[in-house]
This record gives sequence, structure tokens and C-alpha cells, in this order.
Amino acid sequence: MLEYGPLFATAIGHPILGVIIPAIIFLVSFWVAWACFKHFSKKQN
Repeated sequence: MLEYGPLFATAIGHPILGVIIPAIIFLVSFWVAWACFKHFSKKQN
């Protein structure tokens, strides 16, 4: 029977899946939150 050690968990995937895509998701969500804040924080005259 095969035993999976820590090497198996760290060797899966390409760096783009663990670094670049989460960074893009973070930047998009940060931009959406900022745009919502700017939109809803306008003073109503």
C-alpha cells in the first residue's frame, strides 16, 4: 500500500494555481469592494 507523505501534498499543481489566480481573485474582489464603498458612501443631496 502506498503512503502519501508531505511531498505528495506540496508537489501538486502549478504555481499559477496557487499564487497568480488567488492574487487576481483578491485584486478583483478588492476593486469591487472599493467601487461599492465609493458608490454607497456618496452624500445624498
